[in-house]
Formats: sequence, C-alpha cells, structure tokens
Amino acid sequence: MEKFRIEIRKNDNMYPDYPLTTWQKKAAKYWVTIYYGKSKIELDYFTAPNDQPTAFSILYNIFSDIYLFNNCTDVATFIYDLGYTSSIQFIRDGLNYYEFLKKEVTKFKLLLGNYYKEAMKQFDECGESFVRALANEAEFVCST
Repeated sequence: MEKFRIEIRKNDNMYPDYPLTTWQKKAAKYWVTIYYGKSKIELDYFTAPNDQPTAFSILYNIFSDIYLFNNCTDVATFIYDLGYTSSIQFIRDGLNYYEFLKKEVTKFKLLLGNYYKEAMKQFDECGESFVRALANEAEFVCST
C-alpha cells in the first residue's frame, strides 16, 4: 500500500460563485492536496471554525463522505437521510452538498485507482482503525 502525502493551506477566499451550504459558509476553509503514488487530487475542505485539520480528520472525512454517498440510492434519499428537509434553504444545502460529494467521489476514485474498491471495503469493515493506520503513515504538511 502506498503512503498518502497530505498538504493543506488556509483558503478563506473560496470561489465567490461556489455554492456553499449554510454550514460551509461559517466553517474554516482549506485547500487540500492529497498525493497517492504518482497521482494527486485537490479538494476543498471545511472544519468547525476553531478545529485544526489533521491527516486523520481529512482522510476520515473523505472516506466517511464517500461511504455515505455510495450508500444512498439517489439524491432524494441523500437529502432525506441527512435531514436536509426542514426548509427550502436546507434542501438547497442538501443538493449543493450532494453535488460537492459527487465530485469528491470521482476525484478520490481516480486518486486511488485499483486500490479504491479495496480501500472502501477496508473502511466498511474496520472504519476508524483503518483510517487511523493510513493517517499514521501519511506525510502531513500544514501551511496555515
């Protein structure tokens, strides 16, 4: 198994036209570059305003998001299951989050290549301990 290299930097000036959810607008914003083997992806990453991202939190959030996305049958189920139903704004937030995750899943599949299915199987079976092992081996560079 290859090791991850994760680089993050603060990114408060995220795209002005980017359709952020209500929570994302309030969150701390980062630009994350993840290297795996000879591939890399770049992602937007959000945390609670006072949280500092770690290799574990970034990888765990990505695996959890992808697992969630892969286990929802359609966008309506996704919005309902996550509780984005109490207002029109929440429904819009749910749609934006769904589209955000769809792009994230595509990028992560490309990054991991042939390892993707095995990695998701390991996450399904071992969850946090699998991700913690990946994070412990990862090289982590934070320039905030």
